[in-house]
Amino acid sequence: LELSLKLGDRFPLVKTVEQTLIQRSDVAPAMARTKLELTLIITVEEVRRDALRLGVRYSRVAYQHDVNGQQLSYDSASHRGAVPWDVIPYAGMVENGFSFWLSRNNSIQELVGYKNFLERCVANVPLERRETLLSEISNRFGDDGVANFVDDTIGLLPYDSTVDEDSATRVMPGD
Repeated sequence: LELSLKLGDRFPLVKTVEQTLIQRSDVAPAMARTKLELTLIITVEEVRRDALRLGVRYSRVAYQHDVNGQQLSYDSASHRGAVPWDVIPYAGMVENGFSFWLSRNNSIQELVGYKNFLERCVANVPLERRETLLSEISNRFGDDGVANFVDDTIGLLPYDSTVDEDSATRVMPGD
């Protein structure tokens, strides 16, 4: 029995990114640890012979940091009250998303609605700070940084370049 992606198929995914940054200095030593956990659903929105359009929708964001002993912890599933400034763009990802076209060799061809997705992420930021924050997101992650969280995972999908094009992405149970 072989499997192929069909319109409406959905795949849950949890992506975790952890970073530790250490600045060794006699004058100003510093240490920062961050952990970002994104829960998302990828849905097959359109199927064409040469590509698939996949939708990404974030359902939960958990973020923690410890910067020189100052700690912050946020979980969109349980947080009440004002969202801490450092978390606003991440909180804006919840119930938000974008789409992308995936070629049959599992490479992302085009992002769809990504700029609008980013703008919705910062919609709760005061207007005078929005452009600066979007620039910071771009500097921190690159212009398609959040999309890269997905791209890293898509690269794990099966693709066998040694067989004919129609068979290259087929998977068997247990693959």
